[in-house]
Amino acid sequence: MAFGSITKSAVTRRLLIILVIVEIIFIIIGLMAIEVSHTESFRFHDSFVQTFPHREWRNKTRKQILAWTSFWFTDYWCDMSIKGEPGRCNDRCELTRDKSRVAESDAVVFHFPDVLPWSTLPPRTPDQVWVLYNLEPPPRQIWYTGGTPWRNIYNWTMSYRKDSTIFVRPYHGYEPLSEEEKIKVKQENKNFAEGRYKIAIATVSDCYDDARRYKYTHQLMKYIDIDIYGSCGNKECPQWKPECENIHKKYKFQLAFENAYCKDYITEKYWEAHMRKIIPVVNWKTDPKGLVFPNSYINIWDFPDMKSVAEYMQKVANNDTLYNSYFDWTKEFKMNCHCGCHWCVLCDALFNTTIPAQVVIDPMQWAVSMDTCKMWSVATFLWRIVERLLFDIGLA
Repeated sequence: MAFGSITKSAVTRRLLIILVIVEIIFIIIGLMAIEVSHTESFRFHDSFVQTFPHREWRNKTRKQILAWTSFWFTDYWCDMSIKGEPGRCNDRCELTRDKSRVAESDAVVFHFPDVLPWSTLPPRTPDQVWVLYNLEPPPRQIWYTGGTPWRNIYNWTMSYRKDSTIFVRPYHGYEPLSEEEKIKVKQENKNFAEGRYKIAIATVSDCYDDARRYKYTHQLMKYIDIDIYGSCGNKECPQWKPECENIHKKYKFQLAFENAYCKDYITEKYWEAHMRKIIPVVNWKTDPKGLVFPNSYINIWDFPDMKSVAEYMQKVANNDTLYNSYFDWTKEFKMNCHCGCHWCVLCDALFNTTIPAQVVIDPMQWAVSMDTCKMWSVATFLWRIVERLLFDIGLA
């Protein structure tokens, strides 16, 4: 009797959950219809950047850069100083947050997430460059949905996208080793598999991500052991704390899945794996050539299914020679940090006379339509939550 009562109660709860989910789905469909209608209303440009034959030019030996907007809604812009090789940009550019100096500034920088529809724009001069700066992909930008009140205003884009006017790396990059460094690496002849006796680790805090990482993580776990840390897992590991770093030393692979399939967007997940000398397992759907170390990762989309991925990971884990081949890049390259706000890169660009006069016709469409991932919206956000709930109760 009690068993029957419990079963009936469980069924009732599940039916209520399903009814709520169905109602939410209808709301989402309505929101998506509104958003599609809104999007189609301004999708009429063949190109999002228009160039002009003549560019106004200030012949100055020292350029001034003005950070006009806030940075993540604070007055603190990362690294308000010019850093670089002496003579390269240290003494060629000056940074300021003083808006009264806008007329004398050569570049005015706007942080895209801080440009709101009601933002006040400064007066401008023809020889001034307005730069739209952005390091976050569309799924992480809720204000992308606020319309496009900034058409034909900005001249340059400065972002993680390789098709930007100025391409910058949000996290890390790499550069060739010196000859002395190559000799040292060769002498060390390190075995990167040594001391690593566990298969895979993952640290996940976004449980409702756009890429649905939980689905293929769950599939992989059918074939290999994966320890999941973070708010989406059942294990805790304070990031970059000594005890956490010691935990990572046990593993041969780190799941470095991105939370969205965005063009050219390589986050800290990949770089952190290599900082720890663990092979990253990634989920990139576009070619990252030139953005990451060659032959330095395992991409799940290079395999027909997750079972094949797991079998290959096991093969690599059991073969030290094969495992170490994923670190052959250490014989030729080293990681460097592209931290801060990339002021030196912008400074160099201001002295580059080959960049034509141009205007970004529609920055929102450039950021979204030219990308490979979806823009943030209420509908997509709610659907991600619903899809995860359906997955957790075994209905998706």
